[in-house]
Amino acid sequence: MGQWVDLPRVHPIHPWEPWARRDRHLSSNAGQSTAWYVPGIIAAVVNFVLGVLFARIVRQIVTGFLEGVGADKLGERVGLSQAQSAMPLSTLIGTVVYVIIMVTVIGQALAALNLDVLTNISEQVWEV
Repeated sequence: MGQWVDLPRVHPIHPWEPWARRDRHLSSNAGQSTAWYVPGIIAAVVNFVLGVLFARIVRQIVTGFLEGVGADKLGERVGLSQAQSAMPLSTLIGTVVYVIIMVTVIGQALAALNLDVLTNISEQVWEV
């Protein structure tokens, strides 16, 4: 009961693959090293697709809520929709919310790729 079990070391990103076996695969065959990017690519695509769907739903909810509250009339009183090509205030706010969510989603998708350069860029965007 008081004995310790020595567990193998695992890679922090790919825990199903022990370090020794991972190093052997990467050094023996360079073609197999691209297989290490596949889980990150799949995760990035799933994050992006779900994020786009979430952002669209939130944009529709925000736009519909603001239309129901009468934010477009407030925008007309302020003078936002005097031009024929101007979008209503509710649509404008919904689009701003959509863009904010998409910046976050793109940053998370880049982080899922586990590429240091892309992750650093997306982190610097949020530091500003």
